[in-house]
Amino acid sequence: MKLKNVLNGIDYEIVNGGVDTEIAGIDYDSRKIGKDELYIAIRWTHVDGHEFIKDAVNKGVSAIVIDRDIKQDFKEIAVVKVKNSYKSLFGLASNFYGKPADKLNIIGITGTNGKTTTTYLLKSILEEREQVAIIGTIRYIIGKEKREAPNTTPDALILNRIFSEVVNKGIKTVIMEISSHSIALGRINGMKFNTVAFTNLSREHLDFHKDMESYFKVKSKLFTDYPSVNKVVNIDDFYGKRLFESLKGNIYTYGLSKKANFYAERVNVAKHGIQFTLNLNGDEISLKSKLLGEYNVYNSILASSIAYLNGFTPGEIKSGIEKVEYVEGRTELIEGEKSGIDAIVDYAHTPDALERLLLFARENGFWNNIILVFGCGGDRDTEKRPRMGTIACKYADTVILTNDNPRNESPDKIISDIEAGMECPHIVEMERAKAIEKAVGKAKTGDVVIVAGKGHEDYQIIGNMKRHFSDREELLKRLV
Repeated sequence: MKLKNVLNGIDYEIVNGGVDTEIAGIDYDSRKIGKDELYIAIRWTHVDGHEFIKDAVNKGVSAIVIDRDIKQDFKEIAVVKVKNSYKSLFGLASNFYGKPADKLNIIGITGTNGKTTTTYLLKSILEEREQVAIIGTIRYIIGKEKREAPNTTPDALILNRIFSEVVNKGIKTVIMEISSHSIALGRINGMKFNTVAFTNLSREHLDFHKDMESYFKVKSKLFTDYPSVNKVVNIDDFYGKRLFESLKGNIYTYGLSKKANFYAERVNVAKHGIQFTLNLNGDEISLKSKLLGEYNVYNSILASSIAYLNGFTPGEIKSGIEKVEYVEGRTELIEGEKSGIDAIVDYAHTPDALERLLLFARENGFWNNIILVFGCGGDRDTEKRPRMGTIACKYADTVILTNDNPRNESPDKIISDIEAGMECPHIVEMERAKAIEKAVGKAKTGDVVIVAGKGHEDYQIIGNMKRHFSDREELLKRLV
C-alpha cells in the first residue's frame, strides 16, 4: 500500500520524501517494526517514541510519522508530520487494514460494573445464529480463538488488527467493552457503532478522572461523540437517568420498572440462579438463568435488549441466556460438597460492586456466615479504600484483609487506608494464599467464603513482578 493511501483523511504535512512510498506494515514499537514499514512515533506517558526513530530507521522502515520536530535528517525516508500521532493512530491503522470497522456490526458497552457479564450473555445469544468476536476485560475472543487481554479496550492499532482478522474470518459482529480510559485517551477515535449501552456508574478510576462528574462526562461521550444506530441506557441508575435525559435519537431504556422500554418483573433470586419474566416492548419471555444476584437480572435485560434491537427472536434470546452457566470470576460459585462450605470468587474491586455482592450473600439468607477476603489495588484510587472497609464491616461476619495487586505502592499503606473505614474486628494476612487458607479454616458448614477483587485474574503484581496466582485455584485446593 502506498503511503498516501495510509494518510487518507489525515491532516498532515510532508517533511521529507514523497507519499508514493510503499508501506508493508505499520507499528509504533521500534522493537517490532520491520523493513519497509511505517513507524509511528508517539509521545506516551513515560516514553517518547521520537527517541527511537533511529532504531526504526536502522531496521529499514520506509516512512515515519512524527508530531514534533526532530533533529535527524533522513534523506531516503519519507517523514510525515501530524498534529498528534496518537490521535491519528486510528485513522492510519484503519486505512492500512482497509477500514475493517466499517464492515462490522460493532456493539459497545460501557459503565462501571456489569460490562463483562453482559458481553458474555450477548455473545451466547448471538451465537444462536453466528460466531462473534469479543474485546473485553477477561480476554479477546475471535470466533473460537481466545487471547490474553492486556487492556479492556486496546489501542487503535491493535483494534484495527483485530477487526481485520475478524473480517478475514467472515465474522460480522464484534462485542466490545468500552473503558473510560479508551474514550479519554482517544483509543476509539473514528469508530462507529451499531449499538452503544450504559450499565451504571459508581466510584472507580478516580485516580485518573479525579471526580465523578469528570468520569460521567467521559462515559457520556460514547453516546454523544460516536455515531450509533441504537442507544440503550439503565434508567434505574442515577447517572443512567441523567444520560438518558440528555440524549436524542433512538434511545431505549432498561430496568426493573415498567417505565423502561425493556424490563423484568416477577424476579426471584435463588442460591443457584435467577428467574424472571422479561418484557421486550410487549414480548414476554420467561427466563431461568444460572447466574447469581439481582445485578445479573440487569445484565440479562441489557444483553437481551441489544439482541432484540438487532433482530433476534424471543426464542433465541431465551436459549442464549439460559446456556450461560457462569462468567469467569463474576460471582462464580464454588460449592464444597463434602465440607458444606461454599465460596464465591468475584471481581468486585469498587465500593458499589463489593456492596452489591455482599448484599446478595447477606439479604437472601443462603448462608449462615460470610467470611470475606479482600484488599485494594496499588497505584489506584485511594479514597475508595476506607469506603470498602466500611462496607466489609457492615455485611461480613469475618473480614480478612490481604494483598490484591499492590504494584509499586506500600502494601502496609493500602491496608492502613482500608482500615481507616473499619470499626469491626478483622484479620490482616498479607500473603493472599494464606489469607484464603485462614478464611476456609474459619468457615463452618453452611458458611460462605467470599474472595473479592481479582476475579478472573490468574496473576498478582507485587512491585514490578507479575507472578501466577488464582483465587479460584487456591479455593479449589481447600474446598474440593
